[in-house]
Amino acid sequence: MLDELTNHLDFRARFELLDLIRATGVTTLAVLHDLDLAARLCNHVVVLRQGTVAAAGPVLEVLTPDLLADVFGVRASTEARRRRHPHHLRGPAPREGRRP
Repeated sequence: MLDELTNHLDFRARFELLDLIRATGVTTLAVLHDLDLAARLCNHVVVLRQGTVAAAGPVLEVLTPDLLADVFGVRASTEARRRRHPHHLRGPAPREGRRP
């Protein structure tokens, strides 16, 4: 069980650690608040809303635009990828004149 495993790591170390965990092939339970990292690391996710399970299952079935909007108040979607990391969250482009 890993709790906020990448919390104090720099950008490169985060991805190196995720690659290492995936390479072990061992079932891992990880608590993450970063949904993009969860999508990249996990095959299955559980999304909580105020301590209650809002959704659970395969990443692409759970992290839908509707769920992301309902639970987190953001417009985003999850994309399947075929390279090293199987999934990726994609948000809207920043509006002109706003800093990301």
